[in-house]
Amino acid sequence: MPNTVERKLLIPSLNKKAIVNYNSKLMKWFFYVDNAKDQKFTFFVGNWKYGAEPVSTNGSISISWNGDASEACFFAKENDKVVLLHSGDMGGKALVNFFENYEGETTNDVDGLDNQYAVVGRTDDIDIAEKVVRLFDFLTA
Repeated sequence: MPNTVERKLLIPSLNKKAIVNYNSKLMKWFFYVDNAKDQKFTFFVGNWKYGAEPVSTNGSISISWNGDASEACFFAKENDKVVLLHSGDMGGKALVNFFENYEGETTNDVDGLDNQYAVVGRTDDIDIAEKVVRLFDFLTA
């Protein structure tokens, strides 16, 4: 992680100080929490503010950790690697022209599912968090 700092977060379910990561290249902060009940990670992203005031979230991406493809983002096994995939949906709805505009790698070979997915990155990639932040920016542009 490029920079790590303790800041107060303005996330309704988590209004407390937490260690957030800051990417100086993207000027974004990001933070994730495990949601064991729903078996997913929630990855929060926000614009960085300097100073002591709390930082607010621009939004979040939920990532299924058990490969549940009903979530827009989920982990899947590709050969011996684990990859993070995105379905092109947001808020339960398919995004118009997502795959026509997505500039990264795509796949449709996921455990017998015949859907197209964006390959966000591989979990062994040191820049995976930055790639999630870039995906978030792409989704919300």
